[in-house]
Amino acid sequence: GTNTLNTDIVLQLSADGTNFTTATMTAMPDFASGIKMAKVNDLTIPNAGTQLKYKISFANQGSVKQARIRGVSLQY
Repeated sequence: GTNTLNTDIVLQLSADGTNFTTATMTAMPDFASGIKMAKVNDLTIPNAGTQLKYKISFANQGSVKQARIRGVSLQY
């Protein structure tokens, strides 16, 4: 199966390390064969802080649909 961004793979960001905001990911061209990329355009996080953290959640995973995250890059 194919994972759907923002449904099967959900990204949340925090500036203070505890209060997370859900980010909307947008698909980008493939990085390499079989390796997809996604980005988040400018996102305003309502909480202030300097402890940038992320959480990735997965849904609807099973024997047919499996997501594997190979890297994350954050610019603050």
